[in-house]
Amino acid sequence: MSLRRWRSSIISAGLAFGILFATSSSPVWSQAATGTVSGQITDQSSAAIPGAAVKLTDTATNATLSTQSNEAGGTFSSTCRRAVTI
Repeated sequence: MSLRRWRSSIISAGLAFGILFATSSSPVWSQAATGTVSGQITDQSSAAIPGAAVKLTDTATNATLSTQSNEAGGTFSSTCRRAVTI
């Protein structure tokens, strides 16, 4: 077998393996590290506090999300990717 033919065989085998690998692999998705923050604002007697100011702060970027509780004391429901303070 000549050197040229040997190289051609190696390249062909490599290409065939690469095509096989590329077409037979399944997609992989990373896991998302998220959490949800939700709540209800109440007083000591468990009565709703409408209009209470609530601020969610991303501790890594200091980005904030502000809202007010509704008439039932409910607040926003938000998905968070990092540590937050309320």
